[in-house]
Amino acid sequence: MSFMTGDCVLSGDILIRCRYTAFQKNKAGAQKPIKESLFRVNFHTAFINSQLFRLTKRELDGPHNDAAFPNDFFVDLVFAPESFED
Repeated sequence: MSFMTGDCVLSGDILIRCRYTAFQKNKAGAQKPIKESLFRVNFHTAFINSQLFRLTKRELDGPHNDAAFPNDFFVDLVFAPESFED
């Protein structure tokens, strides 16, 4: 799974939260959408010293103690240098 965000400049404290929409039936039997969180992570951009920032299962909030995620689960964040154009 891959996500691209185009021209987004990140600086300072960052929170990334990955969610999906699940559907739950209410008492009347109608489907109600609910947001479920897969994981979240906080970091500061000053600690990013390469273009690839790999976060393992134990470094993510949520999967670190969830058996539904395999032990080799990881998330890669790929950064590009900021380009300064006039």
